[in-house]
Amino acid sequence: MITAALTVGGLVFAGIIGGAVIVENVFARAGLGTALVQGVLSKGLSVIQGIVLVLGITVVFVNTVIDIALGVVDPRSLTKQS
Repeated sequence: MITAALTVGGLVFAGIIGGAVIVENVFARAGLGTALVQGVLSKGLSVIQGIVLVLGITVVFVNTVIDIALGVVDPRSLTKQS
């Protein structure tokens, strides 16, 4: 049960990161999503690359932590299944 919750939590986190751009623009909040949109509108390639890199590394890091936590919680998930 906890393994499914961890897996879904990782997927939800990635969706939240992706939805930040829309939510920040709708509610006029300053953040990475707003900076990303401003970079796109002003054609600031370095700003776009930097923000996408930071968000991508964050999602990969969180997914790695979740995979490690799944291995700790359920060691059977680490074994190779034929």
